[in-house]
Amino acid sequence: MTNWQDFKKQLDDVSEGERMLLETFANLVATRIQRKISADEMARRLAISSTALTKLEGLDQPLTVATLSQYAAALGVTIDLSVVSA
Repeated sequence: MTNWQDFKKQLDDVSEGERMLLETFANLVATRIQRKISADEMARRLAISSTALTKLEGLDQPLTVATLSQYAAALGVTIDLSVVSA
């Protein structure tokens, strides 16, 4: 896997809700990188270890809306969720 587009192709077995969480998280991580916030600084902002951040960003633990919200807050951004009829 070389980039997000390649990774998205591997998501065939993932539900739409899980895909939304993954895409949102990918955008948040991209924002961190674009803003040149180091992993160590992000871990400090989240009050977690650098190892825990590596596991989080490596998707070695389940993503939750709460996790996304905390990550976004550490970046100074918000996540806008909405409910729509299927």
